[in-house]
Amino acid sequence: MRLLKFSLFIFLVFLIACERDKISEKQTDSQSKLSSPNLSDVNSQQKPKNPNDWQMFMYDLAYKGISPDKVLKPPLKVAWKYKTGGAVNSSPVVYNNTVYIGSDDQRLYALNADKWGLKWTFDTGGKITNAPTVYMGNVYFSSRDLKVYALDAITGVKKWEVQVDGWVNSPLVAFNNRIYVGCYENKIYIFNAMTGKKEGDERERINISGIEFACVKGEFYPIDAHNRASGWKNSVQRSESWPAIANGFAYIGSRDKRIYAFDTKTRQQVWFYETDGWVDSSPAIAGGKLFVGSRDGYIYAFENGNETQITKSSSEGIVTQDKTIVYKEPKRSLDTKLSIVNEGTILPILGKSTGNWYLDPSSSWFKVKLPNDQIGWIEAENFIRTKQDDELTINSSIVKNVAHLNLPNEAETISWSPNGSNMAYFANVTYSNIYWMAQSLWVASKDGKDQRWISDGAFFNPIITWSDNGEWLAFENLNKTERQIWIVKYIGSGLKKIAIGEAPSLSPKGDMIAFLRRDNKTTSVWIKNLDKNTERKIVEFRTKGQESYIAYGYNASLVPPAWSKDGLFLAIALDGYHYDDRYTRVVILKLTGEVARELAVRAWKTRNISFSPDKKKIAYMTQEHSEKQADDLLDRQVHISIIDNEERKETFKHCQGLSWSPNGRYLAYVEDLDTMGFKRKVWVFDTERWQKIQLVTSKMSIEKAVWTDNNAIMVLAQANFQKSSEPQKKSAKINGWRLSISLP
Repeated sequence: MRLLKFSLFIFLVFLIACERDKISEKQTDSQSKLSSPNLSDVNSQQKPKNPNDWQMFMYDLAYKGISPDKVLKPPLKVAWKYKTGGAVNSSPVVYNNTVYIGSDDQRLYALNADKWGLKWTFDTGGKITNAPTVYMGNVYFSSRDLKVYALDAITGVKKWEVQVDGWVNSPLVAFNNRIYVGCYENKIYIFNAMTGKKEGDERERINISGIEFACVKGEFYPIDAHNRASGWKNSVQRSESWPAIANGFAYIGSRDKRIYAFDTKTRQQVWFYETDGWVDSSPAIAGGKLFVGSRDGYIYAFENGNETQITKSSSEGIVTQDKTIVYKEPKRSLDTKLSIVNEGTILPILGKSTGNWYLDPSSSWFKVKLPNDQIGWIEAENFIRTKQDDELTINSSIVKNVAHLNLPNEAETISWSPNGSNMAYFANVTYSNIYWMAQSLWVASKDGKDQRWISDGAFFNPIITWSDNGEWLAFENLNKTERQIWIVKYIGSGLKKIAIGEAPSLSPKGDMIAFLRRDNKTTSVWIKNLDKNTERKIVEFRTKGQESYIAYGYNASLVPPAWSKDGLFLAIALDGYHYDDRYTRVVILKLTGEVARELAVRAWKTRNISFSPDKKKIAYMTQEHSEKQADDLLDRQVHISIIDNEERKETFKHCQGLSWSPNGRYLAYVEDLDTMGFKRKVWVFDTERWQKIQLVTSKMSIEKAVWTDNNAIMVLAQANFQKSSEPQKKSAKINGWRLSISLP
């Protein structure tokens, strides 16, 4: 992709050389529509009025990225870092001792350049991935909501906003009271800087102050700027960053998560700093400091000096919600607002918290110390006391003990029995096509010991269901083109094929098994009575459209029906192919086939359906937009509903791995974080108090949390993938922990 972009720019340069006369005519036409700048204005606006500032991407209109700063010199140390609510792909700019930078959390930040501190934020409707521009006392920037904004640089008050017709994939350019915006595909908008009124537009290229700019696929840069930057980009691995140069050193970020410094004469690397995320952001240099963003969500400020060992506080906690307010006193008041901090910010705790944080979190407070040494108070509902245990950062108020599990190396999926005494898993997993497939089934004790081989087969559905007493388990096997349902005892005896069908689910007593059958026209629900060896179809749903047969190819796995604890109800997932509106349904059925309730969701698929043990609640996860659109709000949402109360429900985005506590009060689930560094969180949702509590944060890829009894949760994480000597085969190392917890 980078080679293609570079080739397009070279081609444009060739066109310019061959058609200079036409370009001159085009410039003349443009200048007849737009007032021509005089020569003194041109020279004064190509560089910042204050040379110590870095007011636009790459410092000046030519994008040379050279600062006159004579202070900054490697090695460097972190002066401060500020955590945003999302990955930081945007590059910073600096003006009047303020750092301006966007984040994927859809906000523009104005930060104190000298030391840690927030001045203001501005919310938009989309991610802010490009550098802002400060010009004539305003800050201008674009957002993925397809808008261009102008804010007062001091107060953050909006001056104007305008809508554009395509993605803006590069920073804005400010010159001669105009804002130039390159849009997808190759359109260049021109707006009045003070009013936002459109003054014109161009295609593909334009001359700004004697510098030829080109727009290709929404990327809008001086034509020769990529050539100048490419030499430094090639010095590091997979760099999407642009170099900033000052005092004989070039600084550039990389996707190996580092920011580097090179001697500009020898081109030798002299320093680096490693973050927890890709550094696609391009650095800015101002006031003797270097500023850069990272996909770990932080904005970093570096200054001269060697990095020293940071002494950790004996007691610290972590912020659990974005836009959390820190107050001067332990009470909510606009007059006592001290700062705003985001999810993932770690702060030292001073003294004990007030009140009982769990019983009444709205009246409980932690006294904390901010990175600028200010002392403040933060509400306990948005902050937890933590400690590090193995690879997990745990809520030390709830998690009382962590025990590491030695799990089998080849275990691809793990399913514990309801009583937590045994586990079943698939092994010998291959990826010969786009589908997951395992070749053997195993059972072991709860901690992975006493492994017993159960059967070989072709297992495309990774879901295993257990009877409530942990005696029997059911699974699906593919024999040529026939879907088969098997049961077996956990000790390995009683292995038996009991039906033709798929997505089996054992009843709580283990005397019945529910499963599905499908063809290109219908999906039907069946129940097999294991004691009487009889089976019956209880209900049938028709599919819509010819696409359904393709979607239901033999390798696609269906979601097993979920049994209620008393064995009187089933909940099934019917995806968008079953309905004209293309919404998925969670259908609650009586065993007679009568529909007790339908829950319609604007998504394409539903997964992980489960009744709470008290049968009063149901939880499930949605996947994909109902119209096959990319929609973060619909993909991988966790839904919790009170079955008899349509108004009582909750939704959490980017989540998976649902598990009810045995008493039915709590639901555990895993959240996928939107920054690098910390990858996953485990939450517990209290359905009695209707509040969520953070349990675990980890840099590992936690896949699920399984409640084995009221006081224990099993946590599984994908540690890494090891290469195998066999093609299209990989062996996965699963990490696991048993958390001993204390909840009311």
